[in-house]
Amino acid sequence: MPCFHREPPTMNENQQKILKEMEAIATNMDRTFVTVCGKDIGYDGIIGLIPVVGDIFTSFVSLWIVMRAWFAFDKWLFRRKWCIMLVNVGIDLCIGAIPFFGDLFDVYWKSNIMNVNLVRKHYGIEPMQDNQEVSPEQAVKNGKSGNSARSRGVVIEEDPGGQP
Repeated sequence: MPCFHREPPTMNENQQKILKEMEAIATNMDRTFVTVCGKDIGYDGIIGLIPVVGDIFTSFVSLWIVMRAWFAFDKWLFRRKWCIMLVNVGIDLCIGAIPFFGDLFDVYWKSNIMNVNLVRKHYGIEPMQDNQEVSPEQAVKNGKSGNSARSRGVVIEEDPGGQP
């Protein structure tokens, strides 16, 4: 049993609204475009196919999430997590800019979802799961984004038997 236990801080109504906005953008960027072979691909993976410019553009969107977290939430208790968020975006930009390998990396490195999960964990909220199947009705009921490609029915998978 730890000797120091801190209750998670609470969010006001405005912060809850901002978190939902951040979740929606993170979900769109990291996993709503299409599902290929069971792996959700978001706009980050698709826009990142444009050499250098695509990765810079998606990094600006990722930085928007980080800056939104900085200005909307607790700055002083949150400094370490904010720095981790910047590192996540930096890794996404630097490795994502490498031709071909960076494009594959963008599919697996979900920096936006990781950053939103840091905020969620800070406030004691269950983190968003990768490839989480949530229907839009459950999303509204549970307060989760539920915008994944799976929940919208956009799924492309290999058919080993060749039959529809």
